[in-house]
Amino acid sequence: MAQSIKPVGHKLLVLPLEEKNHVTKGNIELVDNQLMCGKVVEVGEETKDIYSIGDTVIFPKNSGVAQFYNGEHHLWLNGIGAPNGDIWGIETTDKK
Repeated sequence: MAQSIKPVGHKLLVLPLEEKNHVTKGNIELVDNQLMCGKVVEVGEETKDIYSIGDTVIFPKNSGVAQFYNGEHHLWLNGIGAPNGDIWGIETTDKK
């Protein structure tokens, strides 16, 4: 049976995504050691107008509190934007 958790307040439950290094046009691999991305799995009531389940958020490494949720490593993050919270941005795709 799948576990279900409803975050309270400004909290988000996030599944960290695999880190990928950026490769430039000159084939130089840039390693990003400061930020990581995660998929929003659960959203607290006070942040539901900002985040949706499935959003990809950007946050500093070593942020949040770890928890296993439905068999996978997740993070509890403060959904308030930086500097008062953990989230630095929401990844979007330009639709041109």
